[in-house]
Amino acid sequence: MPARRWLLFLFLLGTFFLLGCGQNGSEDCTPNHHTVCKEDVVYWVDSCGERGDKAGDCECGCNADFTACKKPCECVSDCVNKECGDDGCGGTCLPGCSSGQTCVNGVCEGQCQTVCIGKCCGSDACGGTCPDDCAATGQTCNDATCRCEGQCTPNCNGKNCGSDGCGGDCGTCNPGYDCANGVCVCNYEVCGEVCCAAGETCQNDECCLFDCTGKQCGVNCAGDSCGLCAQGSFCSEYQCILAGVGDCWTGAQCPPEHPYCFMTCRSRENKCCVVMPDHPKKIDGSVDDSCEACCTDLEYPNPVLWSDGETSCCAAEAPYPFLACGSLDKVCCPMVAENPRRCDGTTDETCRVCCNGTASPIGVIFPDGHVSCCPEASPWPCVVDGTPGCCDQSGQCG
Repeated sequence: MPARRWLLFLFLLGTFFLLGCGQNGSEDCTPNHHTVCKEDVVYWVDSCGERGDKAGDCECGCNADFTACKKPCECVSDCVNKECGDDGCGGTCLPGCSSGQTCVNGVCEGQCQTVCIGKCCGSDACGGTCPDDCAATGQTCNDATCRCEGQCTPNCNGKNCGSDGCGGDCGTCNPGYDCANGVCVCNYEVCGEVCCAAGETCQNDECCLFDCTGKQCGVNCAGDSCGLCAQGSFCSEYQCILAGVGDCWTGAQCPPEHPYCFMTCRSRENKCCVVMPDHPKKIDGSVDDSCEACCTDLEYPNPVLWSDGETSCCAAEAPYPFLACGSLDKVCCPMVAENPRRCDGTTDETCRVCCNGTASPIGVIFPDGHVSCCPEASPWPCVVDGTPGCCDQSGQCG
């Protein structure tokens, strides 16, 4: 074959194969099969790997495997003019509040409480430095650890409270007293061994509130209530407050499944509850509004407070707690249980009897210790000819 014809044959053959491949490729490749991200731009790619039209721009760049835009964009914290609180990205703005302070709208409020126990130098966490008491105890202060070094000699001369300079203390103050420079000080009236609070007076060696002027809660000297605090607030120095009961009031420490915060009665700790907690009833029928109890069982929804400080929950039909005579068991009653009458006319103040019923509403206790209920017409227990019963007058015990 002449050379010119041979070259023409090869050209036509190549063109045939090229056209054939292009047609077959177009039929087998699916357009817009997936995307790829390059230099903050997302492109469509067909099933054969050929890049096509632009699918969009990325505000925050490509994702880790370069298949799409990064979602969501990286959070930029916002702590401008804030010293505490949420930074908008799940973190906290620094430096944060010191002990004794609370964060309100990004600003620390309240009086800072210095932290210098066991330290003799360094920061007191309130912008100052801890006092160096090492020389008085024969020690030196280590700047690296802010701790005393050497043999420490406790020093409590002229002190009845506060630090002894060696990590111990020189004693504790009685209730109501404050420790100031190693001395227990009463800021108000001294009453026996205790110090009365603001607004209290001393009567019969006991501190009590003279009246309820300006008071939201508590009890005055006459035994009258100055008011009860609502759920979620507590009585402190005759005022209903939220401050000082812990950070879980903000919801930050309570998980979604236990969203309600309350203060326990015995340990005075803040805990979270699955239902709204409530103030407990005491055995005398009154309500203690200084703490709350968590009753999660729908059949036992009534919180109660026993004489030993323990809390529990009573049934819906029996919401009042009492200590049963004879056994002193903790029992619940549909009504406020009463101290029982003795046959000699006196009343037993150590226990109570639950007389649930109109026919016999008076609780009584017999000389042998067993209890019963007598009707109002014969309200006194008696023992006549060795047989216990109910009489219309007291004094019949034989």
